[in-house]
Amino acid sequence: MKWMAITSPIFLISAIIMFCLSFKSIIEMHHLLGKSVVVNAVVSETGYNENTQGGQIPYSLITYVDHNQRRKEFKSTAIFDSSFSVPQPVLLRMKPAYPEKARLSSDYNRSTAFIILGVLAGLPCMFIGIVFFFQGFSAPIARFKARRYSRIVTAEITGVIRDTTIQLNHRLPYRIIAKWKNPNSKRVKKHTFESELIWFDPTKFCKDTILVKTDPKNIKKYWVDISFLPKIK
Repeated sequence: MKWMAITSPIFLISAIIMFCLSFKSIIEMHHLLGKSVVVNAVVSETGYNENTQGGQIPYSLITYVDHNQRRKEFKSTAIFDSSFSVPQPVLLRMKPAYPEKARLSSDYNRSTAFIILGVLAGLPCMFIGIVFFFQGFSAPIARFKARRYSRIVTAEITGVIRDTTIQLNHRLPYRIIAKWKNPNSKRVKKHTFESELIWFDPTKFCKDTILVKTDPKNIKKYWVDISFLPKIK
């Protein structure tokens, strides 16, 4: 179906973006956690600074004692919460050489949750995108390959079945089943052909026979001609 072919890249791109964001978070966490230490600190002041566009950027003034028992402080725009009551004790994870890049220890729990959420959300998008891609492009690819098939046979339609291997919006697609016996072969059993997925019941449009294009060298390579069916918009 055309809409599957159109929407499959959306799901695939969404999945790739989620995976990339999760991977970026993993790299950042690994980089920061590698040489970081946990420090007890105090938010001694909160406020707002004006940026060049006239807007306001919230900040917190963080005070802590380093490993040499020296009192240090720095401003951080990443560590801010309007609910802070000054002085507010906080637990930081930071690199001693770069205190301005410190983060609340609880932020890493949120980052971990974000990574898990990104992966869990990305996997279904990837799966749906792959399914839609193959379903959306399988029929056009089959029709394109069928141009090389030089043998056309008239097969007997034996029925219309529901394909239970795929379901979309609680709907099951149909397939036309046809059989054909090669008159030049000693094989008694007939060859069975299945049409591509059809998203409506084609029974009333089917006659007794249907055309099938096959590869003369390999009967398993075929395409059932359903061009007589009405097109779904």
